[in-house]
Order: sequence, then C-alpha cells, then structure tokens
Amino acid sequence: MIQGLPRPVANFAEQVKSVIAGLRGASGWLAGLDAGGKVPTGQLGTGTASSSTYLRGDRTWATVSGGPTSGTAVAGTVAVTVDFGASFTHFAQTVVAGQAWVASGSYIVAMPQAAAGQVEETALMSFQPVISDLSVGNGFTLSVYTPIEAKGTYTFNCVGV
Repeated sequence: MIQGLPRPVANFAEQVKSVIAGLRGASGWLAGLDAGGKVPTGQLGTGTASSSTYLRGDRTWATVSGGPTSGTAVAGTVAVTVDFGASFTHFAQTVVAGQAWVASGSYIVAMPQAAAGQVEETALMSFQPVISDLSVGNGFTLSVYTPIEAKGTYTFNCVGV
C-alpha cells in the first residue's frame, strides 16, 4: 500500500448507493424519480401541474393565458404575393383585403412559400414577416423584411385563428 492513500473500504459502492438513496427525495437534496425514471411534478414546483399549466422560471406552475388554445379552428387562410420590385431591397409591404374571417382578436401567422426552383433561395432570404393593421371583416397589412436584399415576388401563406 502506498503511504498517504486511504485504505479501500469494503462495499464502498454499496455504501455510496445507500447514501444517495437516503438523500433522494429528501428536501433540499436529490429529486426522487417515479417508476418511469422521471422527476415527479410535485417535486418540480409549487402549484398544480396539469395539461393547462406550465412551469415558470420561479418554479411555480401557472395557467397559460391569452392566445389561441389547442384545438382552435383555423379562421381563414390566404396566399399573399409580396412584390419586392425590380431593384434589390430589404423591405416590401402589401395590404391584403377581402378577408371576411379577420376579427379584432385574430392571430395571423405568415410563412414564406417556396415556388418551384426557389427552395434554397427562399430559405436563404431569412424572411421576417409582420402582420399589422387588422381591419375587421376585411384584411390586414403584411410587411416583410429580409437581411439579404431581394427583388421580384414571393408568396406567403397567411393562416389566421
């Protein structure tokens, strides 16, 4: 045996496992695990965990508020063509009219649609669409910014709930 090194402890691994098992689930120590190997929700935070709550950064279960809920029906969709013009530019805007489904509380998402042969180009453009100026029972404004200058037309699928 080398001087200064501790002597081997009999059943060291079993003793460590026993200490860890004693700490698991103890307040302020290790979280216990359920039968599925996951930390039970009761050990994650205060409040009630359910399918309609989320765990906040302060370890409190809170109810989701605002916005559409799961299963919300799509109110309407429209394909909008945005024209960046013949010269390269970073910004284009168009007013979309004739959309009776638009309501004062509508949430509308715009996603670029790649035309045949434009898949890579559309992805590289990093389009940043913004919906504004909701007009109840009529439409909205679609503004699109791209950090890379664009020209020509691009189509955006706008989906509203």
